[in-house]
Amino acid sequence: MNGTVTPRVDLLIPISRALDVSIDWLVANEYENRHHKIEEEIIKALRQVDEKKRVHIYFIVSYILKTRGAS
Repeated sequence: MNGTVTPRVDLLIPISRALDVSIDWLVANEYENRHHKIEEEIIKALRQVDEKKRVHIYFIVSYILKTRGAS
């Protein structure tokens, strides 16, 4: 409902058994992968703007990521 995609448990159970890892580990690892992809997209976007805008955008994004990680 809030934009968070919940993985289907019926798919995670056999995957976790095959990989011999916990479902919690799979979900946490997926979050880290998505977070890394978002960072790559931000870097690409920052390369296309001038220096002043780049610094401004960097601080905004940095603040958002820090506040989201704290909650």
